[in-house]
Amino acid sequence: IEDIARSVGLWPLDTPTFDLLRDRTDGNPLFVRELAKLVASRGPRQALMSVPVGVREVLLRRIDRLPPETASMLRLAAVCGRYADIDLLVALWPGDTDTDTEDVVLDAIDSAVVAGLLTTTVDRIRFNHVLVRDAAYDAIPALRRRRIHWQTMQILRSRPHHDPDEIAHHAWLCAGTTTAVEALTVVEPAAQQRFATAFKGDSLTLWRASVELHRMAGHDHPTADAADRIALIDPGPSS
Repeated sequence: IEDIARSVGLWPLDTPTFDLLRDRTDGNPLFVRELAKLVASRGPRQALMSVPVGVREVLLRRIDRLPPETASMLRLAAVCGRYADIDLLVALWPGDTDTDTEDVVLDAIDSAVVAGLLTTTVDRIRFNHVLVRDAAYDAIPALRRRRIHWQTMQILRSRPHHDPDEIAHHAWLCAGTTTAVEALTVVEPAAQQRFATAFKGDSLTLWRASVELHRMAGHDHPTADAADRIALIDPGPSS
């Protein structure tokens, strides 16, 4: 990684930037080179949030060469994150959930594994490279992506055992002006729960999402309900 970074002018290479290149590329030389170029030209923040154009084109071509069902499965999995439960992918698959649906999803997973894009355990899949996941995710049209996040949130909420942070993540990413209030009922409790732990700092992203959701819901408007306007400026555990 250091040699490649030096070759594209990213030098000296500090520890945070080295960690960024390692974590985002898993050491793949092509990925390292293109991401190092992006860091050198636009800074580490941009490299953390986006996929270099050359890498994205290569990865999307690989995905496009796969069977349509496999490409569709990869998009659903990308919305879930780098890891996804197989049962969740089956539940998200369009149409009725039945044995045939499960077979289609499992066949699609097998194809992606053979293509070197995924690895599997008994009940989960994992993208072999985070850049593959990000490229697949970014290629989903915004409206469709939001609706898949909404469906994912609803499925996870229906389960007896679920991760509040994971549900809050999907609630924030699926919210619009008509669903912001419902998203708040998920995001604010998750922020409060995280804030009550020893890892208070981890709640910051959730609090920021909560404020944005209040604004999205119009709670910053002068005619908004007083309680909603108060919650916008004081969305903490005491609100």
